[in-house]
Amino acid sequence: MQKEYLKAFDEIQETLSAFYTKYATDKNVTYAEAQKQLNAFDFASYGSRMETLKRRAVATNNPFVIAEMQRLYQSASVNRFNALLSEIDAKVLLLGYSQQLTMEEILSETFENTLYSTAYTMAIGTGVGVSFAKIDHSAVELAIKYPWSGAMFSDLIWDNKVKLTKEMKSTITNGLIKGSSVQRMSRQLSGNMDSSYKDSLRLIRTETAYVVTEATAQGYEKLELDSFVFLGTLDSKTSKTCQSLDGKIFKLKDKQVGVNCPPMHPNCRSAISPYFPDIELRERRARDVQGNSFIVPNMNYEEWASKYLK
Repeated sequence: MQKEYLKAFDEIQETLSAFYTKYATDKNVTYAEAQKQLNAFDFASYGSRMETLKRRAVATNNPFVIAEMQRLYQSASVNRFNALLSEIDAKVLLLGYSQQLTMEEILSETFENTLYSTAYTMAIGTGVGVSFAKIDHSAVELAIKYPWSGAMFSDLIWDNKVKLTKEMKSTITNGLIKGSSVQRMSRQLSGNMDSSYKDSLRLIRTETAYVVTEATAQGYEKLELDSFVFLGTLDSKTSKTCQSLDGKIFKLKDKQVGVNCPPMHPNCRSAISPYFPDIELRERRARDVQGNSFIVPNMNYEEWASKYLK
């Protein structure tokens, strides 16, 4: 995903540099200069670049991406400023589509691997195996696209991209008004991209946490298990919510993401474990303040904190 952001930023930076090269006076472009209409040559050049971006959009075969690209091309009035923004918006649009594909691939692979590894781990640990039929990919797609948080992850991706384009528009507008150099504006746009990248990382971590939990729970159901144990991370970074739930036992039929099953919040690191009434967990893994892991006797977060958290 980082490569996708770097590629998109390189393209945006190239667009901005070309804009400054074309219209700058004393290394700056004033807001008044940016509001001037495109002449015939510049309009033709802009149209050619947008046609290239439209072809990339058409190649996705995604109706939303194609429609949005067409809207960007048709809605821009022919002044320099709007042409620049439309071209940048188009590149952010393609970034969003690329990110959606990457997330779908990661989440699908995570779901399948988790489901199989759950069965394998249980078979090794209990000596009881279960025959899993080949995973139905439509079922995987249904699981990863379920709007567990109230919105599908693809919608959250596009919300992130809308936020990014608004921030970039504000950066460019303010930069032109203040007479910022292309170098200064590039640094500010880089900050916008970095913020969006961090939002994307948080989203994929949270969605991955959901997929891991859902696949694990489905594995437990196939193994006809009745209950699960909520496991928070034994370290100083764990949220109060996850601390309070750590070690508690819930029925699988009562599982509710965000209520008694992770993820409880963005960047949630909690997990679930199978519950066997006749088997007690002997040890758990914890982390010290440096992030190094170590083994402790089985205990809940409250007990661990009173003993190890100074």
